[in-house]
Amino acid sequence: IGNDLIIVPWLPEEFRTTKDDYLRTAELLNGIGKKLYDRGFTLAYHNHDFEFNSFEGKTGLDILFEHTEPNPLKMELDCFWATYTKHDPLDIIDKYAHRCVSLHIKDLQTNEDKPISTEIGKGSLPLNEYVNKGKEVGVKWMIVEQEHFTKDPLESAEENAVAIRQMI
Repeated sequence: IGNDLIIVPWLPEEFRTTKDDYLRTAELLNGIGKKLYDRGFTLAYHNHDFEFNSFEGKTGLDILFEHTEPNPLKMELDCFWATYTKHDPLDIIDKYAHRCVSLHIKDLQTNEDKPISTEIGKGSLPLNEYVNKGKEVGVKWMIVEQEHFTKDPLESAEENAVAIRQMI
């Protein structure tokens, strides 16, 4: 079908509770990534908030990427979750520029002191900066994601499509 990018979308808790869990997960992803790379595919890892938990001064995300090789494992950075955990997506993109192949672009709004995703441009994140930094380092995919809706999801999807096109 022409797709050569495979995303790891989630880690079960037993793969991410301790530093040793992350080290074992890195070894597993490195092995899978090598097999896929040899067959013309790219494996990328998608983060949430839990990867930013710290283990002996390193985040789970850093442990994964410091213990895998660049070609077997790339990054799909979810900018919303990075920001939610007080990490700057721009710093992460810079740090892993050679590995970042995809960005999840979703905006952040606070509702009753809870962070929620909203239509692009309706929240507080500097999404243009993320998109521009991504383009600067060669990110191939800017993926719009929205999980919370206050109106018909198809209306939101249309607004998001217009907004992302303007940014790109």
